[in-house]
Amino acid sequence: MRRSLTLAVVFLAAGASPYQDKLWHLRNLGKAFYENPTTQRESVEQFMQALALAPDSARERVNYGLALLKAGETQQGVNELRQAQKQNPAIPHTWFNLGIVAKRNGDYATGIEQMGRMVQLVPGDAKAHYNLGALYKLEGKLPEALSEFQQAEKLDPNLAGPHFQLYTAYRQAQRQEDATRELAVFQEIKKRQAGAPIPEDMEANNYTEILDTLEPTAPAEPLPELRFRDKTLGSGFIGIANVDNDLLAWTQTGVQLFGSNGSARTGSGIEKIGNVVSIEAGDFDNDGHPDLCVITDAGAAMYRNANGSFANANITLPQGRYRKAVWIDYDHDYDLDLMLLGEHSVLMRNNGDGTFLDVTQSFPFASGTPVDAAHFATRPETAARDLFVTFEGRPPVVYRDMLNGVFQAVPVTGAKSNGGKAFAADFDHDSFIDIAVLSSSGFEFLRNVEGTLRSVAVPPGISVPAIVEDGEWT
Repeated sequence: MRRSLTLAVVFLAAGASPYQDKLWHLRNLGKAFYENPTTQRESVEQFMQALALAPDSARERVNYGLALLKAGETQQGVNELRQAQKQNPAIPHTWFNLGIVAKRNGDYATGIEQMGRMVQLVPGDAKAHYNLGALYKLEGKLPEALSEFQQAEKLDPNLAGPHFQLYTAYRQAQRQEDATRELAVFQEIKKRQAGAPIPEDMEANNYTEILDTLEPTAPAEPLPELRFRDKTLGSGFIGIANVDNDLLAWTQTGVQLFGSNGSARTGSGIEKIGNVVSIEAGDFDNDGHPDLCVITDAGAAMYRNANGSFANANITLPQGRYRKAVWIDYDHDYDLDLMLLGEHSVLMRNNGDGTFLDVTQSFPFASGTPVDAAHFATRPETAARDLFVTFEGRPPVVYRDMLNGVFQAVPVTGAKSNGGKAFAADFDHDSFIDIAVLSSSGFEFLRNVEGTLRSVAVPPGISVPAIVEDGEWT
């Protein structure tokens, strides 16, 4: 039986230099301003200062160029993106955005060159294929256009744009049956999108967003010695989570919220939930407050957060015995979908209107019983967000995000861990997210070597994660 949780997980990492602190500050401010349509000029200023701090950084130049484009300074933005493309032609952002600008300017040949390279770099991006098809169509190359629209539709059937383009193409080709089918699908999708918080934009994707990670950062001087003060919350807790800066802790008989001062909160609406296996927080309704997926012996249920008070969201989830819930925007449509890992794992797609659709059959769940999972990006220069999962009695698996809701299950070759807690972080400061697995049989370090996880000895200077749970972890 699991007993009381006596110590939370702690990672000790090297500190950042004042230079790195300032650079990260400028990047974070620039990104925040970039995402707000009223602060585009402020975004340009922040990324310009970041580029001045790191003039040889392709990352800073890409972000400066993107900010300029969004602020309406198109030609200067194009110049910066072209220079960044020469510095590092492997960054997809430059090819996609320069292709879009060329399409808007009527320079279709350049657009085809740029977007053609984009689909080579990221073959799973439906919007890149769509825009390449649109460029071919504008150039009068209809067979090539039709092929790209068909590929876009295949990669993401929930996009309305490819269906409409196929409708017009089939109608021109006198393929009336195909045209009628595509028109019906287009109209159904548009009807479904009518209440969506974000309208479909075929010229915007993850590569029109700020580039978050690219160059490695070397560890600097160590942080000052960390000091902690114990605060006893009670006994018997078997799990913890952070919810709006409160500490949520649970036992097999109940759930409790604690404020930042360690005092127990009352009236949260979840205190009497019993037989808790796991709780995961995620803002599925995009109101700024993390909601909860609570897994008990009876199954899984969602609780909506109304300013710190929780109530059952009355969302029907498949019945089953689950070990862990994972909030993941698997289809990159800006809302959180829900994955339930257990004997028979399921994936529920967030429709954006308070309902969820079971899309389990579209996900390549590996065989076996999952134990734990951790989000990470196998390659930092892409918009993909992968999922690392440990299993009972078998090596872990990485669900590789191929974008647009398409995943591949990739076993981690050479991994020794069978089960255990998974943690994702850039432990060796090379800008590739590594994985640590801690189980009853010990600790395993899976280093991310340019997109491939390899089980290696713990490198010098890497602190082993510590978790103490009576009778289970050491």
